[in-house]
Amino acid sequence: MNFFVTTDMTAEFPAPFFEEDFSVVNMSYFLDGKVFDGESSPYLPFDEFYARLRSGAKSMTSMVTVEQALAFFRPLLQAEKDILHISFASALSGSYKSFLSARETLAKEFPERKFFVVDSKCAGLGEGMLVYYVLKHRREGKTIDECLNYAENLKGHINHVFTVDDIFHLLRGGRVSRGAAILGTAIQLKPVLTVDKDGNLTPLTKKIGKRVALREMAEIMQKKLAGHQNEIVMISHGNAPEDAALLSKRITEKTGIQNIYIQTAGPIIGSHVGAGMVSLFFVGAIRE
Repeated sequence: MNFFVTTDMTAEFPAPFFEEDFSVVNMSYFLDGKVFDGESSPYLPFDEFYARLRSGAKSMTSMVTVEQALAFFRPLLQAEKDILHISFASALSGSYKSFLSARETLAKEFPERKFFVVDSKCAGLGEGMLVYYVLKHRREGKTIDECLNYAENLKGHINHVFTVDDIFHLLRGGRVSRGAAILGTAIQLKPVLTVDKDGNLTPLTKKIGKRVALREMAEIMQKKLAGHQNEIVMISHGNAPEDAALLSKRITEKTGIQNIYIQTAGPIIGSHVGAGMVSLFFVGAIRE
């Protein structure tokens, strides 16, 4: 292949869909102050990570630095490969700016190479879904410029709908007030949220109880599907496989779609949404 497709670890890109000339930028997280970078300190098994969150451990992540981005991209350009990088939403992380800075530096070193950075406006497996379709487009023989245009046109149609168990994770992210978090936890209030067209987390509605929230997610998807084809739907969860399976069942009942890929969210996304999160990703009406 004449160009690499790359993305961030935030994309949660499913291992079964990895291809040749595709790579992921590594990221780190901190759990109760200890760093896990996947290299000198291996990532925790997902079950252990979420068990520690449920027991009260505090987790946070760090953005990709310019130096890390340079170290990741430079060898690809030295191998005479062009690059199309699909980045985590700029509204949610400073990593996007690091990628742009790295591209600016490397453009001077490798003026003969093409190097594009796409602000996906997506998060988690929504970013991964965009990558999935871009890789499919590349397999069909499209050029890097055609894949770039395709990604820019498709990204607004990658819908994100999710709910969380721990509202205090949203509090730490500045998404809800402390009073709302305390009240919501007391009455088992489950917010249903989305990632809007600009990449910001935005509340859609609130439901009492997880099962009601999951049903609402499937209904939102059903309303937004008209005129759009989905060869695959993706579900991500924060160590909540039974909830993910229930959501998958509701989707099939309402839409007839059966090709639904389910996976556990890794620690980078899990640090922000907490244990018990369930998220849904599909191609549909453009995000508002």
